[in-house]
Amino acid sequence: MGSSKKHKEKDKDREKDKELERESRKRKKDKDRSRSRSRERKREKKEKSRSRSRSRSKERKRDKERHRERKRDRDGKERKKKHRESEEVRVKTEPQDDDEPVPSTSGAGAGGDSALSIEETNKLRAKLGLKPLDVADAVVSAEEEKTENKEDVHAPAINLGEKKKAEELREKMKAMREKREMNKKLGKVKALGDDDELDDV
Repeated sequence: MGSSKKHKEKDKDREKDKELERESRKRKKDKDRSRSRSRERKREKKEKSRSRSRSRSKERKRDKERHRERKRDRDGKERKKKHRESEEVRVKTEPQDDDEPVPSTSGAGAGGDSALSIEETNKLRAKLGLKPLDVADAVVSAEEEKTENKEDVHAPAINLGEKKKAEELREKMKAMREKREMNKKLGKVKALGDDDELDDV
C-alpha cells in the first residue's frame, strides 16, 4: 500500500509541474502576443502617419497643379477675350462690301468649331489692312508644334536584338534579290544542248 501512495503523490507532483509549465507557457505566449500586438500597433501607426503625410503631399501637389492650370486658363481666356474684342472693333470700323459676306469672328473664336481656311483669313486680313498669311509659314508652324509636343512624349527604348534581326533579314532579302537577278540572266543564256535550229530533222 505504501508504494501506491508514493506513486500517487509522484503523479500529483507531475501533474502540478505540468500545470505550472502550462501556465508559464501561457503567460509567455500572452506576453509575446501583447508584445507583438504592441509592435503591430506601432507599425500601423507609423504606416498611417506615412500614408497621411504622403497623401497630404500628393494633395498639396494636386492643389498646386490645379491652381497653375486655373491661372493659365484665366490668362488664356483674358488674352482671347482681348484679341476678340480688338478684332470686333476693327471689323465694325471697316465698311463691309455687299458682294462678299464676311463670316463673324466671334462665333469662330468662342466655340472653336468652325475654323477659317487660310484663303478666307487672307481675304479678311486684306480688308482689315493687314499683311496676308503665307501658306508655307502655316505648314512650318504646324510642324514646329508637332515637334514640340513630341519632345514631351516618352519614346520607347530601342531593342538592339530586334534591330540586329531586322538588319540580318534585310541582308538576306538583298542576297535573294541578287540571286534571282542572276538566275534570270542565266536563264536567257543558251546552254550547249539547246539550239533554235533543228539539225536532226
